[in-house]
Amino acid sequence: MIDYHVIGDGNVQEREYQEEMQAANLKMEALTKSGAVITEETVTVLTDAGALASGKKIFIKNCAACHGQNGEGLVGPNFTDDYWINGGGIKNIYHTISEGVPAKGMISWKSQLSPDQIQEVGSYILSLKGTNPPNQKGPEGAKWVSSEKEDTGGNAEMSDKGIGPVKEVTLGEIDPALVKKGEKEFVAKCSACHKIKKRFVGPALGGVTERRSPEWIMNMILNPDQMIKENPIAKQLLMEYLAPMANQNLTQDEARSILEYFRTQTENK
Repeated sequence: MIDYHVIGDGNVQEREYQEEMQAANLKMEALTKSGAVITEETVTVLTDAGALASGKKIFIKNCAACHGQNGEGLVGPNFTDDYWINGGGIKNIYHTISEGVPAKGMISWKSQLSPDQIQEVGSYILSLKGTNPPNQKGPEGAKWVSSEKEDTGGNAEMSDKGIGPVKEVTLGEIDPALVKKGEKEFVAKCSACHKIKKRFVGPALGGVTERRSPEWIMNMILNPDQMIKENPIAKQLLMEYLAPMANQNLTQDEARSILEYFRTQTENK
């Protein structure tokens, strides 16, 4: 009665519901801004081998019937050239997969694929650019010129040297003795969280030297605390895997040996 006559209209349940909805919306907004929830606005390109392998499986199962086993285009457009009907880049691709293109017969996949899966298959589609498979469908749409680093499929990230003591690394012929030393260091210090050919606590590291500069790799090993706070790539990896990389207090020589081992672990191995 006090509530009804003095401080409100008596609809306590309605007010509680509105307050709960407001709190939930604020929480979702905070999660979205932090990158913990993937949306069309926050999605970025994934470049690690495990994510791309997962994206390829999704593509083969759901997309190849219209776009070809190698992305060459069939009923749907070719994904290996520079032309896009609905816009290129990860954000446009995420939107197209999520919402579909009903006028062209493409269904919305958001009820069948999670945001993570849409990000993985979108990233895989971007990785097909320039692969030049046989029997390609001709160009459709407009030529897409990337204006964002994330739209490059990871290639621009090779110029990122990270943050730390390593400023320049000169690579020569692979040193077998250094590889052997680096493999021992990797098994002892890194393998609890990282595997070469599959995602684990951290990303798969097969082919990492094809995605990251040698300086970035060594600085991530030697200076992970600062890297995950300040380096954009490292920050994105933290948001993706939710496990900060531990500082193993390795020397530069030890980190260099691990880099040499990584040079022998390409994605085709």
